Amino acid sequence: MITETRSYELDLLHMRACLAGDAYYVDLDDEDFHEELEDCDISENSEEPSCRVLFAAHLRQRQLGFDEYQEEIKAELAAITNPEELHYLAKDYNFDDGFWALEQIINSPFCDIRTARMLFWLSNPQYFADSYGHPAHAPGEIVNNDLARFLTQLDAKAHRGEFLHSLPKEFEFTEVEAGGELWGIADSLQPDRS
Repeated sequence: MITETRSYELDLLHMRACLAGDAYYVDLDDEDFHEELEDCDISENSEEPSCRVLFAAHLRQRQLGFDEYQEEIKAELAAITNPEELHYLAKDYNFDDGFWALEQIINSPFCDIRTARMLFWLSNPQYFADSYGHPAHAPGEIVNNDLARFLTQLDAKAHRGEFLHSLPKEFEFTEVEAGGELWGIADSLQPDRS
């Protein structure tokens, strides 16, 4: 079970991990950077503590540079050896934040199949099955190219049997809506109906 203190730490890491996959603010000049963040009420003087933390994370990313900041966050995510904590990071993820953080989670040797299965079905694999047969066949110029790459990585790891099987049934994602035949997905990605 994740303690309240640890869940707060993971929430902060989640916020920083989302930022690590986004180069938008790094590329802005100082004036535009501060204007953009002020428009969102994100500053060192924000009333909301999470906004102050996010502001500090933005500054750190700009100080280190995109690649170095990403490596720093990647190391923090790689240090997580508890499958429940990885599931916690993934369960409320906003896919609009990109897939870099999710790729770190599924590539962890401590990622559980229940976490992978949840992310798989939330990624709308049916769209890729209907449109391209498999996400790996999606053309590189489509708007969902990052999602296609993510699904391809997740599917390949499941086929290799590299996800842990340690989280209990309570972590199972039950809102699966398969509308038709999918490509030959790994059995472990099929909904657990038991």
